[in-house]
Amino acid sequence: GGSLQLTATQQAIPASDGSMKTFRQNWISSDASVATVSATGKVTAVKPGSAVISVYNGKISASCNVTVSPKKTTLSSVSLTSAGKAKVKWKKQSGVTGYQIYRATSENGTYKKVKTIKSASTVTATLPANKGSKPYYYKVRAYKTISGKSVCGEFSSVKTCGPSQVKKAKAKANSGKKIKVS
Repeated sequence: GGSLQLTATQQAIPASDGSMKTFRQNWISSDASVATVSATGKVTAVKPGSAVISVYNGKISASCNVTVSPKKTTLSSVSLTSAGKAKVKWKKQSGVTGYQIYRATSENGTYKKVKTIKSASTVTATLPANKGSKPYYYKVRAYKTISGKSVCGEFSSVKTCGPSQVKKAKAKANSGKKIKVS
């Protein structure tokens, strides 16, 4: 959906009657499923990928490579499973190769890639949760492989998942010298 404006200098040549003949510019996209171009050179992104935008003006032409990155991924949730693992869930994007999951030990800390999902249709991953007392912070981004290179979209917002904690603990004296904790 993003767009940008390309410009090209209009070619004019002298005509036989002494006037100047101006050529109409003709804009073309090599792959309109990735990026379209209007008659005035406005390029609009359609889906992740690569396209060549060309302009023809009489006998002169020029071109420019356009790469459309995946859009920002939406991280739906990060929750703790009953087995004590972190379940990361995000919204599916079309036209991508897969997703990359990053994790840090603080919200503004250094994030490291912990898993690459090589399927556009997979929207969940289960990872080991932090065994310590602090939570992990997660973010996800989509990627598209173009000419053997990964082109990445923006990271999702950050969500956190901590180790499971005991809630509403109760202690009760039992017979003898024992205490029952529940």
